Amino acid sequence: MNTQENPTTENTGRPRHKLFFVAGAVVVILLAVVIIAVIYMPSDQVGDDTVEAAPATAQQVLARVQPLLRVSYGPQASRADQMSRAADIMAGYIETAPDDVRVRAVLAQTLITLGRFDQAQATVDKLLELSPENADGLWAQGKLLHASSIDGSYEFFRRAADAPDSGAHQWASFGLAAIQADQPKLAQEYLAKAVKAGMQDQRVFAALGEIALSAVEVSDAQYYFKEALKLKGADQNASLWSGLAGAQILAGRPDEAVETLTSASERLRRWRDRSEIMVQLGTALAMVRRTSEAAAAYSAGSDGLPKSPAAALSAAKCYWQLGQYAQAMKYIDRAFELEDDSGEIAQWKSKIERSRFADPN
Repeated sequence: MNTQENPTTENTGRPRHKLFFVAGAVVVILLAVVIIAVIYMPSDQVGDDTVEAAPATAQQVLARVQPLLRVSYGPQASRADQMSRAADIMAGYIETAPDDVRVRAVLAQTLITLGRFDQAQATVDKLLELSPENADGLWAQGKLLHASSIDGSYEFFRRAADAPDSGAHQWASFGLAAIQADQPKLAQEYLAKAVKAGMQDQRVFAALGEIALSAVEVSDAQYYFKEALKLKGADQNASLWSGLAGAQILAGRPDEAVETLTSASERLRRWRDRSEIMVQLGTALAMVRRTSEAAAAYSAGSDGLPKSPAAALSAAKCYWQLGQYAQAMKYIDRAFELEDDSGEIAQWKSKIERSRFADPN
């Protein structure tokens, strides 16, 4: 009797059974992974073919769009895409909630930022129809008028700032508008109110600094300019450095102004900004009797501002004081070419020429 095992039954039965078992287990694991991925995938990463549940309340809508509206990095086109997506989400919501005010107010601001003014105007019109004294709606109307160069924006900014639900955003906007309307005291009141409420904005701090500087309130001016310079990107704003140095000079501390302007000249990247700062640095150095350094600063500023007769004249004066008459002639000639009808420049030109050629008279 042949006792040899049949290779087609016993030898292949078990491996085939094991293969089916392993394959089944792999399929189950893959399905579990897919299910978990779908459950935990952020809603803003779900593909276009996936149907998402629409947010049911204004609070849910705003919570969903805030991450899109906060994007402040990356290519401009990408940021615009994010904001457009947020606008679409909000527009879809207010179609189902026509009496909504909260989402409509944020939508109006978003559309203004995107430059979609016609859509923004329609949104604002409905918002103010629903809530005539809504601070965001009044502010948005002011922004639209200002963007279109149409009179009336100041009044809407004022109404927004005085509305019952107004906040730092509206106070700051009205304060800046009041400056344009030549009302510095009123501007100072509302801008300071915005800062007290926690607003951190270069324009607001700079405006308060300039108002204080004009009123010779040098301590306040220094405070606001310093606060502005703490903000991200502020070190590239030449007017902030210039304002702080000006306040320090008025306070009788030109040595501090020298330090401030030196720091500015080292940080500013724009050639024209650095050149303007160098001219101011020359003035501060001259005040502390560092004439040689002042001459170098003035000449650097003049070289960067070849159309500025004032910078060239200042460089010429310093070089004359140092007895460097050839250099003085170079800069006084430049100043005279730019402004040959200036009596002061003409007088200095004659004075430098006499000194250079040793004319005793």
